[in-house]
Amino acid sequence: MTHRTPLQVQYSCVADGWQAATGVSAGKLNPHIVEVPPQNTQTVIRNKKPGQTLVFHLRPEFLAKYLGVPEDKQKDAGREVDALPESQIFTVSALASK
Repeated sequence: MTHRTPLQVQYSCVADGWQAATGVSAGKLNPHIVEVPPQNTQTVIRNKKPGQTLVFHLRPEFLAKYLGVPEDKQKDAGREVDALPESQIFTVSALASK
């Protein structure tokens, strides 16, 4: 997994979710964080067995709604996000296999 992100918690914390979802971990040395500007934020996941690589981008409308949520409303916002289908959070594209 490579998470390209600004080094700001509201972007980099997405990597925590990817670790939980994919099983990558710092102990296995398989997550990579690369600093990029906000407009270049993306996560690249490669499934070695089928050789498939997927690229996930946060949707602009998702960012507009949830970036900058005040601290006292973050718990409720987290519950909202947890209930969203992934299609409202990310766009996903597949990279051609090499």
